[in-house]
Amino acid sequence: MNRMDLDDYAPLVLVDNLAHSHWLDCFNRKIATEDERALERSGLFRSAAYEIAVQRGGATVTMHLKGKHLIVEAVHVAGYGMLAGGAFGDVAATPLKTRAVYRKSEAYATL
Repeated sequence: MNRMDLDDYAPLVLVDNLAHSHWLDCFNRKIATEDERALERSGLFRSAAYEIAVQRGGATVTMHLKGKHLIVEAVHVAGYGMLAGGAFGDVAATPLKTRAVYRKSEAYATL
């Protein structure tokens, strides 16, 4: 699964929750089509499409997603494993802000 054509407004965590196919999976046209429909129906994207190129020996699936401008309702930083319950500083100082438009780059910078 090629994810090179996703804009900064596409929330990858939600994409992963909506789609059943992932980049290491074997190609399955039925699942790719179902995933494309699920992403379209979610209402999270201005456009959602899969491009499937079948070649001898395999297939290349490219995900094309253009996200809508979603507003961040809350930001919560939590640790897992050995970091569970740890202090992570001031959440207000993170690039991802409440009541602002979600941007993937800001979410990743918050990590």
